[in-house]
Amino acid sequence: MMINAAERTAADLRSHIAELNNRIHQLEQLENSTDLSIHELQHSHDETSRSLQKKNRELERDLRQLKNKLSMAEVELAATDRLRASESSTNGRLPRSRSSSPRYTKTKSERLRDSPTTEYEKDRRALTRAAWAVLDDHGLGPPADQRVFENLDRIWRRNASRPTRVYENK
Repeated sequence: MMINAAERTAADLRSHIAELNNRIHQLEQLENSTDLSIHELQHSHDETSRSLQKKNRELERDLRQLKNKLSMAEVELAATDRLRASESSTNGRLPRSRSSSPRYTKTKSERLRDSPTTEYEKDRRALTRAAWAVLDDHGLGPPADQRVFENLDRIWRRNASRPTRVYENK
């Protein structure tokens, strides 16, 4: 009987050992899958972080470009407002010159100044002077000044084919 009891106890212990070994094997598999999941999550996090950093840099660049465009537009608007103010002070007419006298003949520079083909240049110069004044008001430095005038020149050249005013020579 003792032998049977000892054999039963040994068999029970073997089955417990087998169950424990099986449980250890399951826990090792769970640990391996957890490690793999952690590694995959870390990799995914790194990719997401890189993607977000790239997107953030792109958004910051776009924001800087929009701010630059906005400041350029503000400068152009202020320059146009100053030009309009100077035009309204003369009621849109050219100032009277010595040429109103019947005996006076215009000099070459006056003829060029009053010719319809150079009105564009006169307006462009006036807008440029107004833009310089606005830039001085805003305290912008030379690189910004150069971009402003390149943009103004581009706008004036684009609009040169579409005159918005009728000029008269008197």
